[in-house]
Amino acid sequence: MGEQFKWAALKKGNINPIILSKAEFHEKYYHNKLFNIDQFLEFENDLLTYLEDHGYPFASLQIDSFMIEGNSLYGVLNYEKGPIIVFDSIVVVGSSKVKTRYLMRELHIEKGQPFSQKKVLEADKIISALGFVRVARPPVVEFRSGKATVTIFLEDKKINQADGIIGFLPNEGGGKKILITGELNLNLKNVFGTGKGVLLEWKKLKASSQTLNTAYYHPKLLGSNLDLRLNFNLLNQDSLFLTVYRGINVSSALSVRSRVSFFTGLKTSRQFSSYLGTDTTLLLMSDYNYYTYGLSYNWNNLDDIFYPHKGWIFDVQLSLGNKVLRENALVKRELYDQLDKKSIQYSCNILVNRFFALKAKSVIFTKLEAAKIFNDKNTLFINDLYRVGGLKSLRGFNELNYYASTFGIASVEYRYFTDPTSYLLVFYDQGYVSNAVNPSFKDDFPFGFGLGVSFTTGAGVFNFVYSLGQSREQKLSLNLSKVHFGIISRF
Repeated sequence: MGEQFKWAALKKGNINPIILSKAEFHEKYYHNKLFNIDQFLEFENDLLTYLEDHGYPFASLQIDSFMIEGNSLYGVLNYEKGPIIVFDSIVVVGSSKVKTRYLMRELHIEKGQPFSQKKVLEADKIISALGFVRVARPPVVEFRSGKATVTIFLEDKKINQADGIIGFLPNEGGGKKILITGELNLNLKNVFGTGKGVLLEWKKLKASSQTLNTAYYHPKLLGSNLDLRLNFNLLNQDSLFLTVYRGINVSSALSVRSRVSFFTGLKTSRQFSSYLGTDTTLLLMSDYNYYTYGLSYNWNNLDDIFYPHKGWIFDVQLSLGNKVLRENALVKRELYDQLDKKSIQYSCNILVNRFFALKAKSVIFTKLEAAKIFNDKNTLFINDLYRVGGLKSLRGFNELNYYASTFGIASVEYRYFTDPTSYLLVFYDQGYVSNAVNPSFKDDFPFGFGLGVSFTTGAGVFNFVYSLGQSREQKLSLNLSKVHFGIISRF
């Protein structure tokens, strides 16, 4: 095997002790220690990587005064930092209309900032996570007169969405045999090339019921690393009540894949009728103002935003707030006397999605969604509760079919891709629904199953889903099947 060498000593030389600590170098590691070339190469790589991430991409390292005495090695470290390099600008080449100023903020690159090779290498991941642009080729860096210009090659994706869906449902309430529901969605991203977003979702669930959700997204607020989202949500439930939520969400990226958010908002609800259950001494619905505060965490590593084959989505949200009851002239005053007018209300939500490919064209999609809302003074009402049911939650049932204080939905879906943007699907949804407000409601375990197809046409993406469901109140019957179809236009 030959003679075994050892380090007698390796001195730090002219290298700043702070820089050496970043590379985890200590002279004691090289004092009367066996020579290990991998150890030294790892140190050299860590040192040069640190320097190239702090403005010195042309730094070099060598060992001066190197001597060999017998089987002992002696040396002194010496490095040349080279010229200091700073970022100058970003140049976007390609069809993308994204603004360079916005892109520099997303990449955390500022003019005059010390050059960082790490930021250049991470640019592809950060840009891909934005969703609305595609990196056509790796970035190119040009160094000139102590400045670095980064050229990024981008193509815009067709990420904006406009779609409408019409559904035909059995009218279980009588009258016309078929109930027609409608939905309109508009989702604009990267507005004016600045990363801003606008969302509009409108649904008409019944003749006298509808929902409206709007949002505005503003990234890198005032040049900071904080992103702002404004929300407005409205639910008009028949002639029973109107609930409105106005909220502000401030978030910050922890990494390319993860994000943490703080949100606050005001939720108000007003009832239009004196809704009572079988027990007329219980107040099931009330006017209130609810001031809420919360935190959420999201982690996403999907390989594609629209047609994922592998990856996870994990989202958890916790909130609490002060709730103040307001008396309504339609309700007998004595019903309020037994209640605390002020309380603290809590809620927690969790969502876990998993995609994994069985083969090139086969994908399994699993989802677990659960949530719970509760109140320290037991002043929960019907118009506080979650709404469950429909195409995006529990398939096989009417939209927003259930009122739930606690619910859980476990889904499994098989997708067979006929081309990169078209697939057939078969699914099963298993639900659990509990209503702590209405004493006449018994915990239910509804389930739904069905099949569908999604394929791309010249006009957009066509979706068709046929589903059946069964619960305590709904028998399994072809007459109660649900059909949803629509076109999603992307531009």
